[in-house]
Amino acid sequence: MAIFGNGDKWRVTEVGMCSLNCAQVNFQYENPTAFEDIYSLLQRSLPKRPSSAKEKSTNVNTKSATEQSTTAAYQVFNFEI
Repeated sequence: MAIFGNGDKWRVTEVGMCSLNCAQVNFQYENPTAFEDIYSLLQRSLPKRPSSAKEKSTNVNTKSATEQSTTAAYQVFNFEI
C-alpha cells in the first residue's frame, strides 16, 4: 500500500482498518527508497513469468486442464437445470 497525501485520519476509517495487514510504503515524508520499496513489493506479489519453453508448455497444459474442468462443470450445471 502506497501512502500519499497529508495526515493520517484515514487510518481510523474502514480503509485504514482493512489495511492493517498490508505492507505500507510511505510517500508522505522524505523517503529516498520509496519507489524501490514499492517496486520490490510488487515484484514479490506478481506471479512469475515462465522463462523456459518447458515451463511455458507446462503452463499451457495446466490451463487446458483447468479450462476443461470448468467447461465440464458448466455443462453438468446446465444439464441439471
